[in-house]
Amino acid sequence: MRPIISFGMWGLIGQLTLTSVEAQTVVIDQAKRRQLESMVFMRWSKSYFRPKWYYRLMHNQYRTGEDRRTILQLTPTLAFTEINRLKSEDEEQSVEVMQEQRVREALDRSANLTYQLVYRKSLAQQLATLQQLVQDCAVLGLDPSSLQRVRDEVERHRDRIDQIRQAYVEEGRKMEQWMQLENDLFTLTNRLIKLRRLCQLRQRFTNP
Repeated sequence: MRPIISFGMWGLIGQLTLTSVEAQTVVIDQAKRRQLESMVFMRWSKSYFRPKWYYRLMHNQYRTGEDRRTILQLTPTLAFTEINRLKSEDEEQSVEVMQEQRVREALDRSANLTYQLVYRKSLAQQLATLQQLVQDCAVLGLDPSSLQRVRDEVERHRDRIDQIRQAYVEEGRKMEQWMQLENDLFTLTNRLIKLRRLCQLRQRFTNP
């Protein structure tokens, strides 16, 4: 009976030994602990650095106050966000410039349509009248310097037509420019009519 009990006891001891070997055991290792702590936001103690000279020579030491590692890790994200914000502002500004240009082009087309319907014929007639008056003054013997000034003034008003048509301004402002040009041409026409009359009088009294 005793050998049977002894054999049973040895079997139970062996089974308990195998169970303890297969079970997880607590590992007391400071290096493993520091490795796990380095994966989370935790402050390390000075005692973690081995050897001691590493902390003094190669580490910038921990400063007092709030932990800045969170900010340092967020710095790339903040920089990327700032770059996107600047790009968005540039794109928004470009879109506003393009939109303003399109509006100006639309207003310009509308104003040019007004020119074609209202002012083109009247301005062409006034320019033709001015050209005829300049030729009459030249035939009547107007001095060359005065004649050249008159021609330059007529050409300046002719250039104003192209400048107003090509300018990107509001329709109301462009209409004011057309009206002002028409008034200036009318004033210049009256001046040349008076000048032609003076040339005729001078020719009448100077020629026998």
